[in-house]
Amino acid sequence: MNTVSPSPSLTEFFVSKIDEALKIQKTSVSGEVHYYLVDLLTRLPAAQTCYVTQKNQKDTDKRALALQLYDAVFDTPEKKFGHLKMLGDSALFKAGFFYDALYNQPVGVDYYINMGCGAYSSLANMTTQGPVPLSDLYSELSGRFAELVEVLHLVGESEVAAHDGDLLRILERYQKTG
Repeated sequence: MNTVSPSPSLTEFFVSKIDEALKIQKTSVSGEVHYYLVDLLTRLPAAQTCYVTQKNQKDTDKRALALQLYDAVFDTPEKKFGHLKMLGDSALFKAGFFYDALYNQPVGVDYYINMGCGAYSSLANMTTQGPVPLSDLYSELSGRFAELVEVLHLVGESEVAAHDGDLLRILERYQKTG
């Protein structure tokens, strides 16, 4: 008789996928960043926090990263942290999981890397004080953003066909992200 074995939780699944990707990349991250990446992958797609509802609008629209940055710069100081966090998280998720779709587009992966890196850097500067300073976490996210994009890309990549075009694209991606 065949038995059904329980599948790991979504969190356990992403912990193992991130561990595999880090091993492939021959790198490691702090425990805080590892936890942050797992949390990002478990909450972001399900909650659709990549999307922001525009003010005075009923439907949820995709907001360009530049508009998310505008919100962070010109909204109240109380809301700035949330805007920057959403900007950094969205940029990291989209650049990692949709790297191939962004390849050779007018707004490519470099744009997402620069926007996300800047958002996390701003968060690092904002979080140097408080009961739990988060500046180290956001500094690592900012400083290693391109590496983390590659880690998330490996997590999301199911299979790569090795023909000349893919090999060239993989080489170019490596040159951009290290």
